Amino acid sequence: MHMNQGGKFSDERVAALLRSHLLVGITYLRPDGGLDRHLQFHGTVESVGEDVVAVRRADNGEIFTLPPEPGAYRPAPPGEYRLKNDRGSRRRPGLHVHL
Repeated sequence: MHMNQGGKFSDERVAALLRSHLLVGITYLRPDGGLDRHLQFHGTVESVGEDVVAVRRADNGEIFTLPPEPGAYRPAPPGEYRLKNDRGSRRRPGLHVHL
């Protein structure tokens, strides 16, 4: 995925994202391209702007900002999801994003 090349969110897309339950997966890479770590969490989309998507994390209540890459935010396939760092809780998100 190439960041900031997907254009802007349409008004309809913003409306669909706001207050949606989002499953987030982020892969951090080392400078040499090797895996550094993964971050997984879920939360509610609080705001969508031209330069940031703000998500309130369910695990700690903090706001986490994500890039406004429209193509990265997709409907989550039906089913239950288990986050590695969430003590076995299962979630049914409306959308997911993996960066």
